[in-house]
This record gives sequence, structure tokens and C-alpha cells, in this order.
Amino acid sequence: MSVYVEGIGGLGNCLYQIAAAVHYCEKFKMKLVFINGTCLESGTKHTHIIRDNKGVRNITYKESLFNNVKWINRAEMNNYISINNDYTDKFITVNPNKNIFIEGYNQNLNLFKHNLNLLHNYINIRDDTINNYIRNKYGMIDSEDICICVRYGTDHPGRFFNMQYFNKAIDYFDTGNNKIYLLSDTYDLNIPDNFIKINECDVIQYYFGLMCSKMVLSCSTYHIWIAYCNNAQVIYNSNNGIFKNKNIKINHWIDINTL
Repeated sequence: MSVYVEGIGGLGNCLYQIAAAVHYCEKFKMKLVFINGTCLESGTKHTHIIRDNKGVRNITYKESLFNNVKWINRAEMNNYISINNDYTDKFITVNPNKNIFIEGYNQNLNLFKHNLNLLHNYINIRDDTINNYIRNKYGMIDSEDICICVRYGTDHPGRFFNMQYFNKAIDYFDTGNNKIYLLSDTYDLNIPDNFIKINECDVIQYYFGLMCSKMVLSCSTYHIWIAYCNNAQVIYNSNNGIFKNKNIKINHWIDINTL
């Protein structure tokens, strides 16, 4: 039996759906299966430039993060039952003896938090080639270094960029020896000169973020998923709309409004 994931939105959104599917893979010993021709292949960007020892080229999620998952065409889906969650936490509790189709955004920690440490068994977040590329280019990332995550956005450009928030978070983490790295969807920003821009595609940025121990989040499920997977110290802003009325933050994360 299989758990089908079709994928909605960009990489961050898709990872919620994948994580919800992993619950059933573990509980009912099912196989994770992705659908061709969906956002799972390339997210919403459709092009990802990667620079490695093979040169400069395009790479999709299907070739990198999801290269060890089985893929089928939608027409091959059969004999399945659907489970739909956007921000709720409904479960199929009894083995349906059918395939399961994950629908909705699935943005609720209860759907997957018990299996977060198993996600690497299903998707490729430990690629040595990419990790070696990062270390060769940027050096070793120290546990005291800080990763600033910015979603500038195309829907409301600049709405989520708040330098006052980032400065306050940096002051909290700062030990005087920190490097400050920037993961962003754009680098046309008014930022301090000491910020080290990780000007790479989102696949490379994702792997880079996994190496960081201190993170400052913005309004981005993509960056939230990096924080889920690397167990970092995290600062977030509870006034940010992405966190309102959703069960998606980890309890030990620090709300900037409490500092």
C-alpha cells in the first residue's frame, strides 16, 4: 500500500504534506509516493540553479531532496482514501487496507511532530556532495554563528522584511564572535555589510540552513522547515501572520516579543 502526495505550493508547504504522509508510512508500513508534474518537482520557482563540481546547471527537487522517492503519474493512483487537513489534525486511525491520498496544507504539528526525526529516512537531507560544496565554498559553520532568514516575497514585496526585528534577535544571540549568514529569496536588500549572503538556489540554501545552530525566522514555511530539521535555537515573531492561529511552532522556540 502507498501514501500519495501531490504537493501544494512551494517547498515549505510541500514538506508539511510529506511529513503528514510519513505518519502513515510508519504507522501502516506504507510506501511514500509522489505525483509527477506537481509542485513536488520544482515548487513554485520551477528553476533552481546549482553550482557544484559539475558546473552551473538547473536542478529540481525531484533530482535532489526527493531523489529517493518513488514517482508515478496521477492516472496511476488507484484504490485510495483521502485525508484532508489544512490546519486541523484529523487522522486515519485504523488501517484502511487502501492507499491513502494526503490532501490540504497539513500545517499542524500534531500531524507529524512524533516523526520529525524520521524524515531523513524518506527525503534526501544528507547529501554529501552538496554539503561538501557548501563547506568548500563557505568554510565550517560554527555553533555560535547566526542564520538570518528573510522572505522578501513576491506577493507583498518587502512586507516581511523588518531589520529592527533581526537586530534585536542578533543582539540576543551575539557573543561577539558570531558570523551572520543570510538566507533570502532576494539579495537586493538594505542589510549590514557584515551579513554573509548565501547567494545560492533554494536547494543549496536548505542544506546550508541545516548546518546552522542559531536561526532567526521570517514569514516562510521554507525557513520553518529548516528549523524543524536542524533542531536549532530559534527566534520567531508571534505577531507574524504565519504563526497566528496555527499549531506550527516548537515549544522551545523563543518569541521575540518576550525578550
